[in-house]
Amino acid sequence: MDLKLFGFSEKSFHVTQDPRIIFLSKNHEEAFTHLLYGDVLFYKSLAAD
Repeated sequence: MDLKLFGFSEKSFHVTQDPRIIFLSKNHEEAFTHLLYGDVLFYKSLAAD
């Protein structure tokens, strides 16, 4: 793809995800919290809901 032809500043598709553009639903946030902090905070957050 020609970046100049379409006026893009960078390639629009990548093999890996771009961390600058991410959507976290509630389920995604819970899973991510579980990965970062382990079981303690994950289950604590579930009990708070």
